[in-house]
Amino acid sequence: MRRIDDENKGAGKRERRRRRWSKVAAIVAIALVVLVGAAFLILRLTAPAPLPSPAAAETKELPAAWLAPTEESAPLAGTEPGQTPSMTSESGYPLSEEVVAAPAVREFSTRGSLAFYNDGRSFGEESYSLRIDEDGGALHSTGQFRFRALVATIRIVFEQSLELDAQLVPTTYRAGYDAPLGMDREIAVDVVDREAFLGSGETMVSLTLTERTIALGTFSTYALLPFLMAQTDSLSAQAFDVLVLGGPPGSDQSEGELPVLTILPVEPLRIRAQEQVLLADAYVVSSILGESLLLAKGPEFLAFLAGDGEETMSVLRSDLFSAGMEILPATVAPLPAGVLPGIYP
Repeated sequence: MRRIDDENKGAGKRERRRRRWSKVAAIVAIALVVLVGAAFLILRLTAPAPLPSPAAAETKELPAAWLAPTEESAPLAGTEPGQTPSMTSESGYPLSEEVVAAPAVREFSTRGSLAFYNDGRSFGEESYSLRIDEDGGALHSTGQFRFRALVATIRIVFEQSLELDAQLVPTTYRAGYDAPLGMDREIAVDVVDREAFLGSGETMVSLTLTERTIALGTFSTYALLPFLMAQTDSLSAQAFDVLVLGGPPGSDQSEGELPVLTILPVEPLRIRAQEQVLLADAYVVSSILGESLLLAKGPEFLAFLAGDGEETMSVLRSDLFSAGMEILPATVAPLPAGVLPGIYP
């Protein structure tokens, strides 16, 4: 009898402990729900107003001059099936005779819309206007980044403006980022006699610029790169000092030497979009972050693609490729590591 009583007492203690831990688990779960709910509410209340969706923008028709020859399977100029091109770049990327030095472009004006994707998932968009003439240039853009956090989407709305001198070196830059949870941010750059004074918050940095300095902020600033390449009649790689202004591809600029970005023209690529095939100018962009692929048509930016073998980031002209685009297999030329033929995004 005593053993049975002991067993009953032990069972009772275990039941009481189980109930006690169940209460603790319930309290913790309720606390987590409250915290998540509070975080969601704070994010919703402090988040900036969303920008109008660029999906409503009308898709521009591809100019006839951009389209590839009618025969999609025709080899690029200077090649035969199974034959290598007649030229090779200094870094080993093949060039076909179709890569020819074009007349330098001196004036250019355009408007465009961009969509950002990471592994096919959208994380933002941007609309921009770019004007360049013999006196200098100006770029203005608005957009937003989106990031998933807990049960809410964090949205960062931004606006930026960039002014350039006659050599397309930055003279002034302004950017504002409207973010939740008090993470708003302002960036200002003023250049005097090629000395740039960069301020962000309470931090001020002074940097010396050269006639080969370019400014990279948000993705729309990459629209300057095709124009810079269209100015030269050389097929060699072009190197630029980069003033990094808080947007991709890296963090804010710190004091010291400016990082270098190299752009190399390679064999044009065939792109399928809007049920047509266009022949795009292709460039390999090299920096401390590795190699990326820049696609353009003359001075007009089309896309920027980067990958590391595990993830792929793509920035596309959504006003041209609203339904995406497909990079058709190259005749001979390899693509930068992580960038493969196929459909983007």
